[in-house]
Amino acid sequence: MTTHTLRRAARILLIGPPGSGKGTQLHSLPPLFPALSPLSTGDVLRAEIRAHTPLGRFAASLINKGNILPDTTITAVILAEALKRGWVVPKEKDLVVDPEHVKAGMVRVSEGVEHSFLLDGFPRTAEQARMLHQAGLEVNLVLLLDIPREILVRRLSGRLVHPPSGRVYNTNWVGHPVKGAWLRKDPEREGGYLDVETGEPLVRRDDDDVETVKKRLEGHEKRERDIRDFYEDMGVLWRLKGVEGREVTREIEEVVCEKFC
Repeated sequence: MTTHTLRRAARILLIGPPGSGKGTQLHSLPPLFPALSPLSTGDVLRAEIRAHTPLGRFAASLINKGNILPDTTITAVILAEALKRGWVVPKEKDLVVDPEHVKAGMVRVSEGVEHSFLLDGFPRTAEQARMLHQAGLEVNLVLLLDIPREILVRRLSGRLVHPPSGRVYNTNWVGHPVKGAWLRKDPEREGGYLDVETGEPLVRRDDDDVETVKKRLEGHEKRERDIRDFYEDMGVLWRLKGVEGREVTREIEEVVCEKFC
């Protein structure tokens, strides 16, 4: 495997519909670009809640009531993590990120190559994209995984998850030379599977049946259209043409090398 040296800071977002393979690319790209730090929004949020930070407690209080986290809170979680990792620096001394209010111009990006990052799962709305940009975390490449809907429906309706860890599997992996080995059959459940690390049962989410998946994708397309337009107007959006994981990885490798190496 060839690794690449970045010549300038890469601040990259992965966007695309559920099932487009963002999580796969989040793990496939850093070995190719050692300076690129991966970050999953879901992982950060779960870590904040487990650590009982002020942001985590605020988010947990809303989630426990069945509420959807507002754009401000999600954006604040990302900004707080970016500050911890040195991807941005505060413009004010002793800056505390408020989960209910994201101020314009509160941070500025760190220009060193070592502060390069790859972010998955954010933004999910155009308002989150605007907030992040206005706060001062300016990305310089947004990769859109534009996968045909029929492929997404097949992928999502076969999805299985390990709830405690967030690990995702897929019944479409049966027969795959590599991924097929990750599907451990559950001897106590016909058609059931187990997590490879813990041996605990995998579950299918209620919203992963075919008809629900189709409705989810329709809703996502409407929301993501505004996000695409926002980043396209900024001149940082790149539409990927690949479909399968390795094909997409190769395409991203070429784009990132062209722009940052």
